[in-house]
Amino acid sequence: MSFERLSASMTCSARNRLLIKFCSLCLFSAVGSAQQLQPSAGTLRPLDPRVMDLGADPCVDFAKFACGNFNKLYPIRADEMESSPGASSGAQIRAALKGILVNDASPGEHTPEERLLGDYYTACMDVDAVDAKGLTALRPLLLAIDAFSDKSQLPALLAEIQMVQGDSFFRVYAFADELHANQTIAVVDQAGFGLQTGENYMSKDAKAVALRQQYVAHIAALLALSGKNAQHSRAVAENIVSLEVQLVGKFPEPAIRRDPVARYHAFTLDELEHLTPALGWRKYFAGIGVKYPIKINVWSPAYIQRVEEVINTSNLETLRSFLRWRVLSSIPGVDLPVALDDEKFSFEGRIMLGMKQQAPRERRCLSSITSDIPGPVSSAVIHQMFSADEIRSVDQMVAQVEAALTHEIDGLSWMGPDTKLQAKRKVDAITNNIVRLDPWNGWSAVTVTQNDPLANYLKAAQLNAQRTFQRIGQPADKTELAMSPIYSGAYWTNSRLSMNVNAGSILPPSYDATSTIATNYGHLGAVIGHEITHGFDNSGAHYDYTGSLADWWSADDKRKFDEKASCFVQEYSNFAEGDLHVNGELTLGENIADNGGLRLAYLAMLEAVAKKRIALADRADGFTPEQQFFIAFGQEYCGATRPERERVLMLTDPHSLDQFRVNGSVQNMRQFGNAFSCKVGQPMMPAKTCQIW
Repeated sequence: MSFERLSASMTCSARNRLLIKFCSLCLFSAVGSAQQLQPSAGTLRPLDPRVMDLGADPCVDFAKFACGNFNKLYPIRADEMESSPGASSGAQIRAALKGILVNDASPGEHTPEERLLGDYYTACMDVDAVDAKGLTALRPLLLAIDAFSDKSQLPALLAEIQMVQGDSFFRVYAFADELHANQTIAVVDQAGFGLQTGENYMSKDAKAVALRQQYVAHIAALLALSGKNAQHSRAVAENIVSLEVQLVGKFPEPAIRRDPVARYHAFTLDELEHLTPALGWRKYFAGIGVKYPIKINVWSPAYIQRVEEVINTSNLETLRSFLRWRVLSSIPGVDLPVALDDEKFSFEGRIMLGMKQQAPRERRCLSSITSDIPGPVSSAVIHQMFSADEIRSVDQMVAQVEAALTHEIDGLSWMGPDTKLQAKRKVDAITNNIVRLDPWNGWSAVTVTQNDPLANYLKAAQLNAQRTFQRIGQPADKTELAMSPIYSGAYWTNSRLSMNVNAGSILPPSYDATSTIATNYGHLGAVIGHEITHGFDNSGAHYDYTGSLADWWSADDKRKFDEKASCFVQEYSNFAEGDLHVNGELTLGENIADNGGLRLAYLAMLEAVAKKRIALADRADGFTPEQQFFIAFGQEYCGATRPERERVLMLTDPHSLDQFRVNGSVQNMRQFGNAFSCKVGQPMMPAKTCQIW
């Protein structure tokens, strides 16, 4: 599932938000989450004094106080784009997965699912086989692109590309009808392109111009390595970037994409055919196995109209080259011949992410198999690593955080009784998925070999695409997961009213049964609170207790909500990193969730501590329970990101940078200031604070 689809249809509290296309560069990456290498200085404790800067004033810069020494102990490795506390849990999961795959690849009796995993891993690790096979498995699709000689053939060709999870001009997927959440419809969305931000495509700044030149060279190199003439590849690469510039010019602002009302544009098939006849939607949907979609939500009609304009005005050679490029760029480098793999890393890793070297192949293969065939991988890892008791203990934490939300709703002075009733009804309807496995068992349809990873990838991609498109027109499947449950982090889905906690989040340092209650609530409790609050942020507030878009607010209550939300917009817009300020509108939903989640976790922590008869004056590691709670919250967001990636995040990510997530949240809680004896007027205890939940 793409980053843009994930970030728009649900929200993630994972510390880092990576594009899925880079999963072959990293360990376990997903929207919203990435696990780094095991920390070189030893395993992190849930509350680790070593990473703190005790010389910093917590009332001035709490993020520095909680994490000031982290980057000295855990600098960003040459083959990483960032460092984070999630390394510890990621290393545990990776070690377990490697053991499982090595065993499954060994001679002897194995179940079909074990053999699938073993063969997939064996093929990925065989670099000689990768080079020997080359692009053989992809050749039929590349030949079809080369044979494209009439624009009337384009819809069927775009469908063929989509069926191997390749985006062309746009992407299509299945998702709940946001007006009627019990039904699944088709969604047409913009594609994601290689330069990632509008600034990189449009700016006349010298750095942006140089980046575009590097992008042209990268496209030309990939085309040439795939068998095209080098000189011709350079010429058409210029045209490809020009084409992408035209498309990106019609991208909606990122904040608009997070508005479920602004992105809902329902079309019948006939209406969509009339809007953009050159795209031949009937042929396209037939090609992806959807005979007649009843309703299609086009997130941006203006963008799709621009796609048609570009197709109508581009010559066939430019279109052929663009489609070849899109196919090549969509495939993980680990599944491609070494020369193409190296070229992809040179641009995607070194230039765009600032990474110094490629990650070891073993680690990339572990990431690849987790992404490509998540069901069998997750089942094997979770059954080996987690007990029912561990999951039940997290369930209890979730129940306590939800109870805190219900209590808070009752006490809100700005919300009327009718709206409160609807809000509590929505809380009661939440489904909690704690390390829940995907019940789908269709993986037996994938037959793979031990010597052709590219063919294996294409088969897995096609099965995933078939599974997705078969859901269009069917009742919504409330059991569907948006990502593998062995990733770190958590996410919320508005249409399903589901709060999902993945396996990496219930491992140290985010959760440790031997740690203090306060520390666990500061880490995982705040993550849980964050996700639940997403159901009531500026986006989630549009969905009622059924998961459908509906106006369940009184006019006066909604006005007051918007006024309180504007406080967060102004507050976070004052945060800056270098020459860029946080986009308070874009990050509003995440900032509301950070603040609400921290407050709910704090209230639940107080309740849990009281039940255990722990005095708030007691100390562990020199800190009271309240201080432990806030330090743990701060340490959930320790780490650093390379400047190249950080700038993209500032421009496109709905999350604020981590230091702003920490300081922005604690400065709005008087309980934090009191816990650290701050004075009103200090940076972390301002006179004016923002609060909704």
